[in-house]
Amino acid sequence: MYKAFTLHDHLTAGMIMEAKEQAEKVVPFEHNGRSVPVVVESPAKLGALMLCQQVASIGPIAGPLEYGLFATLHQDDLDILNLYADLAAGALDAKALSEQLSELGLHASPEVTHRGRDDSPGGEPGDGGGAAAAKGHDDTGHSSTEDGAA
Repeated sequence: MYKAFTLHDHLTAGMIMEAKEQAEKVVPFEHNGRSVPVVVESPAKLGALMLCQQVASIGPIAGPLEYGLFATLHQDDLDILNLYADLAAGALDAKALSEQLSELGLHASPEVTHRGRDDSPGGEPGDGGGAAAAKGHDDTGHSSTEDGAA
């Protein structure tokens, strides 16, 4: 089980296209009594491949993560990666992330739990923490950030 990982907080168009292409396969389709090749995309595989693209690093392994290696990750690693991907996508807030990590026996660091908060006078929500391009989790159970990753 890996415990240190870092995720990009966004995907580039190239990363998305690469994942989409890898999620496609050609299958035969019956049309008017003929077998016609049709390209189909697996939503489950696309989601996994996009998560692979979002990985900046897992332990000593630099991202993007190879799909074959992704398939060998421990269930706990996948759960944690999905939580941080949800945070990066805005589907989960820092409080919910902390609660979910607590259920897994881990905790988020103040860098993640205070992301988007500006306590200075006149500060607006979302002013602070926006420069971090990748978020992660280290082997002590703390999350980490990486500036400048794309």
